[in-house]
Amino acid sequence: MTENYEEAKQILEKNKEYIMKIPGVHCIGVGKGSNYGGDPTPCFVVYLDTNADHTTIPKEIERIPVYVIRTEPFEALD
Repeated sequence: MTENYEEAKQILEKNKEYIMKIPGVHCIGVGKGSNYGGDPTPCFVVYLDTNADHTTIPKEIERIPVYVIRTEPFEALD
C-alpha cells in the first residue's frame, strides 16, 4: 500500500491497459479510499457496467485497494 498519490498514478499507468481490457470496464482512476469506505490512502476506482461480472476485477493492484462503482455506459461530451 502507498500513501503517495504520485506513486499510485504511476502504478495505474503500468496497469491501466490490462484493466481497460476487462469486459465491462468503462474507466479507472485514482481516488481517496475514505470516499469508498476504506482508509484515506490512495485507491483505484473502477467504473464497471451494471451487467458485467465484478469478479473479474482484482481486489487490489500492487497492494493498492480497488473499489468498483457500477454504472451504465457513458461517453465523453464534446
